[in-house]
Amino acid sequence: MKGPIIERPDGWSGWFVEKDEPQSKSYAIIVENLSSALSRLIPTSPGIRLHMGVGRPYQGVLGLRTSLAEAKEACTIAQAGGQATAVQHIDEMGVRRILLGWYASDNFAEFAQTLLANALEADHDGELILTLESYLDNQSSPTETAARLGIHRNTVLNRIEKIRALLTVNLDDPDERLAVQLACRVVKLKRS
Repeated sequence: MKGPIIERPDGWSGWFVEKDEPQSKSYAIIVENLSSALSRLIPTSPGIRLHMGVGRPYQGVLGLRTSLAEAKEACTIAQAGGQATAVQHIDEMGVRRILLGWYASDNFAEFAQTLLANALEADHDGELILTLESYLDNQSSPTETAARLGIHRNTVLNRIEKIRALLTVNLDDPDERLAVQLACRVVKLKRS
């Protein structure tokens, strides 16, 4: 794949042009190739996070604009996943596309900061929010969270107890737990 790459205020954009529209099954190959390329870059650049979004093919300048907008949406979802590298195609987003409205909303970002304010203030090294997000992503399992973070299960339990004391929400309530989980992701997106 060869094509131009341009710098934008919020990252980089690139595209390539083909004579014929690619078949939809080739999208998976494109995503796989881009993922492989990003994975090769990470070991040479520790601490760097790289995410890409891929839009659908369209014709003409207006089509390019549409494809780039889709790629930006897909990239936002890729970032929200939390991995060091991720590539997301717009057609693979499925239900996660609904979340894009929350992730991109300034109002929700403000709400997320307010909801997590006490935990963020007490979280000098970033471990509390990282633990909370992992705990919620692992269906509130301290054992799975400990394995994911590479720490002892009791450390997870102690951090969650501290978080529960700091937050004004009930993590046992499904609606409140979902709001906190989304808030954690938005805070992470705004920091990256």
